[in-house]
Order: sequence, then structure tokens, then C-alpha cells
Amino acid sequence: MMGKFQKGFTLIELLIAVAIFVGFIALGANAVLEIMRAETKADVMRKTQTQTRYILETILREARVAEGELAKNRVRKAHAFKFLNEGEVELYGTIGDDAKYLKIIDTDFEAGQPVVSKKLFYLEDGVLKMEIEEEGTFDLNDKDELIIKKFSLEGSYLPLSLEEPPFLKITLKAETPGKEKKKYFERAEIEITSGATPRSY
Repeated sequence: MMGKFQKGFTLIELLIAVAIFVGFIALGANAVLEIMRAETKADVMRKTQTQTRYILETILREARVAEGELAKNRVRKAHAFKFLNEGEVELYGTIGDDAKYLKIIDTDFEAGQPVVSKKLFYLEDGVLKMEIEEEGTFDLNDKDELIIKKFSLEGSYLPLSLEEPPFLKITLKAETPGKEKKKYFERAEIEITSGATPRSY
């Protein structure tokens, strides 16, 4: 009776099979890594956009609700916001690149008496500042999380026309500091523009 022989894999065939398997694993791992990088980049972009839009809307909300400086009889004495140049000198007419500071003015009434509040917004070393009279200066962004690259003001402002609302348009350009992680950077940059006019006019 003849013996039965069962043919197996040769060493070369096994090595080839292992090499192909390892290749597929490497391709799969690289694809997964690229997906993770894309998700991280999208997440950083979303956070950057959310933080920037929140800062912009914070300022515009103040501008929309501000009434300006009102007398006791509620007659307006000054507009709801003013534009100032680098020397903090007030600007009139159509406002462009010269504007570096935005002053928002509002009036509350306590026991029938007007109480005027003023808030000054400006950019300083990547941080957007809000300076409130008699209260101090506050940072609107954490430079470790978000850097403001541009705070651009545009609008129109006629000081003698107190019944015609001024117009304000703000452009913010911001970026993340760029944190290194596994040989790539978690970094995003965004620019947002929006405008407002006071509702009280």
C-alpha cells in the first residue's frame, strides 16, 4: 500500500504570505492615522471657529443693545459707539483702517437718574481687551488657546446726527497656537466678519 503524502506550505510561501499580511496591516494603520489626523484637524477648526464667533458676538451684542449717552429726559447726547484711532482720538464719517479702538456707550437709569457706562475694545499682543470704566480691563481670549491676529473696524459715524444709528462692522482673524502632537500640528486659522446697528434708535 502506497503511503499518502500531505503537501504543506514551503518556507518561502509562508514568508510571502506574512509579508503581504504585514503590508495590509501597515496600510490599514496608516489609513486609520490619517482619519484620526483629519478628525483632530476638524475638531481644532470647530473649536477655533466657536471661540472666535463667541468673542465677535459678545462685542456685537453690546453694540446692538447700547443706547448711547442719554440725558435725564432720555434725549440722546452721544451715540451708542465711537471709533478711535491709535492715539485714542475720535474718528468721524466713514471709518476704515485708522480705527483701532471701539468705545461702546450705554445708559441705565437708577432712581430716575442716568448712569452712563463705557466699554473700550482693542487688540493688544494677540489678546482682545475689554476695558470697563471703574471696573478694570478683561481679556476676551486666552492666548494659550486662541490668538487674535486681526481686529478690524469699519463703519459710519456722524456725531451731529444723533437720531441716525451708526453702523459697525468687525472682522476678527484668529488662530490656535499650534500644539505639536505626533509630528504634526493641531493648528487652525479663521477669519469672521459681522456687523450691527443699535436697536434703540
